[in-house]
Amino acid sequence: SEYGIPTVANNRINLFDNNEVSILLSLLRVIDNPVQDIPLLATLMSVFYGYTPDDIAFARVNHKADSLYSSISAECEKFSRILSDIERYKKYASSMSVESFIRLILSETSYLSLISVMGNAEQRRLNVFKFIELAKSFYNGENVGLTAFIRYIDSVIEAKAEIESAELSGADENAVKIMSVHKSKGLEFPIVILADSAHQYNTSDEKASLLLNNELGIGLKVNVEEGLYRYNSVQYNVIKTANSNAAMSENLRVLYVAVTRAKEQFIAFASFNGVEKHIGSVGAKLLGNRVPPYAVKKIMRDADLLLMCALLHKDCDDLRKHCYNIITPDTSFDFPLSVTLLNDTYIDEALPEEERIKPDEKTVDAIQEKLSFRYERSSLGAFKAKRAASELDDREHSFKYFAKSRPSFLSEGNMTAAQKGTAMHAFMQYCDYESAKQSLEKEIERLTENGYISEAESQALDTEKLSNLFNSDFAKRIFSSDRLYRELKVSSFVCVDELENTDFKDKVLVQGIADCVFEEDGKLVLVDYKTDFVRSEAELLDMYKKQLAFYKTAVEKTLGKEVKEVMLYSFALGKPCVY
Repeated sequence: SEYGIPTVANNRINLFDNNEVSILLSLLRVIDNPVQDIPLLATLMSVFYGYTPDDIAFARVNHKADSLYSSISAECEKFSRILSDIERYKKYASSMSVESFIRLILSETSYLSLISVMGNAEQRRLNVFKFIELAKSFYNGENVGLTAFIRYIDSVIEAKAEIESAELSGADENAVKIMSVHKSKGLEFPIVILADSAHQYNTSDEKASLLLNNELGIGLKVNVEEGLYRYNSVQYNVIKTANSNAAMSENLRVLYVAVTRAKEQFIAFASFNGVEKHIGSVGAKLLGNRVPPYAVKKIMRDADLLLMCALLHKDCDDLRKHCYNIITPDTSFDFPLSVTLLNDTYIDEALPEEERIKPDEKTVDAIQEKLSFRYERSSLGAFKAKRAASELDDREHSFKYFAKSRPSFLSEGNMTAAQKGTAMHAFMQYCDYESAKQSLEKEIERLTENGYISEAESQALDTEKLSNLFNSDFAKRIFSSDRLYRELKVSSFVCVDELENTDFKDKVLVQGIADCVFEEDGKLVLVDYKTDFVRSEAELLDMYKKQLAFYKTAVEKTLGKEVKEVMLYSFALGKPCVY
């Protein structure tokens, strides 16, 4: 990627190390807090704005300030575009989910088109979409707002958690494919490069105290307690030799696979300390113009096997001059071979010897005293100070229905009931109600094409149940309402003793997203969509009674109006259930 060469690899790099993601992340950091010099500098010089180093240096020199943002603010005419965008995007970010906000930026800036001309276009697009999926999964009602998302990303980066780049599927991309030798079996490529062929084989299994062999059984070391030592038993040595031969046979088969993947050219790299001396030691294992089998048993790396063969090739006189013995080249090789030796000088600097310092006993005692302190309200540390509304009924609900869901392999389309429910909720979140009523199929197609739902999710949607909703009398109330709120973010404080088994009265911030709220005659009707399989209204309402009570209170506080009705629309029952 650094040189504009498209690559496909199973061992993909960290998502945040990709330029297309780091550029977008820098812009989000600036919108969240513009007084950050490094993200702001990256954004100014990115494809979003394209300011030159001279432009930025001019503003910095002529308007010296504590931050780069203050300097460019003083040059408001030249930097008017980014300054106005920061203010505008700040307003958007305060009222939108992070996922929707990122999609808005992509749409307004044509970012996907910009990164497509940077090379490796499909991989870059998929990485951006994966970043959006990360924002989508983060936005679950408990975690809201751009600031919280940035903090989450920072914690992931600081913890060095591996979030891999998106996988570019398919086998015919015009790209360099990076894979293990085992993965390449059965495939062919014009050019094959075997990297780090000097890496030693792993023989740690042969040093264990107990060795196993399918045919020869178990080999143990003999423990002599009187002399406090161990020695290898006959069985141990036999099994060790058998296992070593089997491992070497496997190494040869793997190397054969690597070499025979190339249709036109095979390239191998190897690094040694004292390369000339190493060539001489490998050449000493050759017998005349052949490779003796007993010498192969002692080989510890692919590079030595390749080097032994190269020493016999007619084109490798430069290699043979470093050998101590006379090697007769084999003229039967029917392909050309080229070997290049590169010598690098390494300077090992001696590390200073560590000085042992005795700890100060008074300091140690003071530290122990402080560490032994126990805070009387420490039990509150076990409770989350902020939680999602969906968690309010989780404890009782999860225990009661823990074995109700069928596994995906027994479910239609290899999707669990929970995954199908997620697909239904995603559709209800992003769909246009009017469009869905007029043509449900076209609305599903639109959401799929724009990446709001995946192809698998679109196939999992129960169109009959969705159609029943949009053509029901209940839907008529929504369409004829005075005002409609969708995905309404609400929050409210709740005493912790109402949620947990404790006597403390501290407040817990509960946040949630109301699926649908509409206004009738100056009063509000609260609706939450549920896909749970239930047999009666009472069963469904009992499952979510705490959520509904919270949403009623929180919506009234948020909108300043009375909620006259609270209901769950059950797709399983095909009707609204009034709380």
